[in-house]
Amino acid sequence: MICPHCSASLLHRERYRNTCSKCRKPFVFEPRDTPMRLHDLRVQRFADRISDGGRIAYTDTQLWYAVSRKYLREHATIPAPGCLVALLLAVLGVVALIVVAVTSPRSAIVFVVVAAVLGPLTYWRLVRRKGRPPVSRLRFHVAMFRWQQVYGRLPVGMLALGASPQLAEPEQDPATPLLVCADADVAACLAANGVPPRFGLRLVTHPARVASWPLAAPVFVLRDASIAGEQLVLAVRQRAGGRPVVDLGLSVTTARQNSTLVRLCLPRAVDRAALADLRATPTVSLTEADFDWLADGWWAPIAAIPPDRLIATVAASTDRLAAAGDPERAAARRVGFLSWPAG
Repeated sequence: MICPHCSASLLHRERYRNTCSKCRKPFVFEPRDTPMRLHDLRVQRFADRISDGGRIAYTDTQLWYAVSRKYLREHATIPAPGCLVALLLAVLGVVALIVVAVTSPRSAIVFVVVAAVLGPLTYWRLVRRKGRPPVSRLRFHVAMFRWQQVYGRLPVGMLALGASPQLAEPEQDPATPLLVCADADVAACLAANGVPPRFGLRLVTHPARVASWPLAAPVFVLRDASIAGEQLVLAVRQRAGGRPVVDLGLSVTTARQNSTLVRLCLPRAVDRAALADLRATPTVSLTEADFDWLADGWWAPIAAIPPDRLIATVAASTDRLAAAGDPERAAARRVGFLSWPAG
């Protein structure tokens, strides 16, 4: 590992307790502690990439997803802690079974039972980690607090830990479109980057605010590809009062078919009652494959989309809305020109 302070190349024994033996300065991530082999310089490179050199603000959760994306895509099944121990016990059990079967047939039955238990347990330990980052969100969040202590600041471009979106309260202009985003990290990212005023939007984080906004305003929705995301779109449509509602995604179909997205799996967290309600709602345009995907516990978070792509999605949507009422802008779009509304 390269020391992030003095650039010395360190062996494992030379970085005892996350401290460089050359310059005596501490660091945050020890490569041997995680399957992703994280170290401080690698995290800094990820931060520089998603912030475009510090020009785009983001949250620690968005950085966590960026760090985890490649590992989730390349390791569909991740051995859970204790899996190798279970495999070793299973092998020893088979060897012992052969020995005992020769000397004491009755005792062999015990080993058969042990093997029958260890086999499924080992398999479960292997597959239960599918769709789960090897470094938990909480652990990464705590590491960012440690990062502040070690370096005196957060990685380049990162918002303050626990930052909430600063939502402006402009006058209610009937022509101002709404942007509904229930994800606190995405909302904080968009607000910090000045997206709402730049593109002439009003950012809200709860569908209840839609009903109180003038009826002339269209509504955009940014949401997860999940059961909760589908419920959010339904709630917005119910409160929109006939206004056009544009679902910017992530859609479940897109997330299910796109293996490059961050897709997580939490089978125990599936809300079966909510899923049944979605199946019974005729306006929900999901296929059986989509419903099965959700039922298995899969979902894709909107916070895992890189900040620059989120901003580009909002920009393209507002541009299409503006072009619809402006023939010159519509013609410009047809030849590939994207005009970004002035802030």
